Amino acid sequence: MVRESNRVLYELARDLISGHMALLSSQLWQERDKPNRDDALCGAIQAQSTRLFIERDSLSSSDRASLEACIRRYAKSPSGAEQAIAAVDELYSAKDK
Repeated sequence: MVRESNRVLYELARDLISGHMALLSSQLWQERDKPNRDDALCGAIQAQSTRLFIERDSLSSSDRASLEACIRRYAKSPSGAEQAIAAVDELYSAKDK
């Protein structure tokens, strides 16, 4: 059975990855709009976006360690990631038992 807190961490991890994908999309379109765009840079941005898509698609709500690692990787700050994980645990501690 998947813990309720894992479901929330799953959504948080997906949202963080999606946010990074949105930033990459913006960077890609800015580069494409330049008169002398850098095709190598465009390719690198697309490759990074594809990697994020695959990572997001492979997330599993039953793999808590992976979800926490993802949140730590994409959060703006390490302390923010830890606070988010702790808040979810505190909020759902009674429901997960």
